[in-house]
Amino acid sequence: MQTTQHRAAMSGPPSPDTVPALEKCHVAAARMACGTLNNFYRIAKRDGLRIVKVGKRASAVVSSDVDAWIVARIANTAPLHTSAMGGRP
Repeated sequence: MQTTQHRAAMSGPPSPDTVPALEKCHVAAARMACGTLNNFYRIAKRDGLRIVKVGKRASAVVSSDVDAWIVARIANTAPLHTSAMGGRP
């Protein structure tokens, strides 16, 4: 009887299409305009972003989670209304 580990080893490495991309937390914080890593971790906990430990002192976040968070923020923003003259409201 084959174990799960044995089957995984026989099938080879996973395809890049099936493995989520990761980005370092400080990079995600910059993309999200969080200001500080502390704010990033607070937002990640509140909004359920998946943080993955990638080393003894290093963590990363799933890129698709960050993308979805940004899209949700944009979707929740009211569109800008400008006057007919093209000026500011």
